[in-house]
Amino acid sequence: QEVIRSMIYLVSYDLVMLPQQPFSFIPRPPHPLYQELEQCRSWWHYLDKTWLISTKETLKELDKRLRQHLSPTDKLLILKFHGEYAGALPDEAWQWIEERMSVGELVR
Repeated sequence: QEVIRSMIYLVSYDLVMLPQQPFSFIPRPPHPLYQELEQCRSWWHYLDKTWLISTKETLKELDKRLRQHLSPTDKLLILKFHGEYAGALPDEAWQWIEERMSVGELVR
């Protein structure tokens, strides 16, 4: 059985959302892109409009899967997450990153 090391990708987006009706108390359903990102094997979402995704997919495969949920005016950026990183995040956010960056997740 082949063992594949999963990759971590940074996914950032700008979605054009239709304005909600004034005085509407019915919450807007989640965007289909969010639901698709949550289907990934492991994900991190501590920053607005930015996710880290751990997956065995290639960048092109992930891009193709996510693009089907975008409108022509939406924007999407996917980067392979590696190398140095820094910032101001809660401890559990750094823990997720460090666990996956140290050895990578193995997918069987």
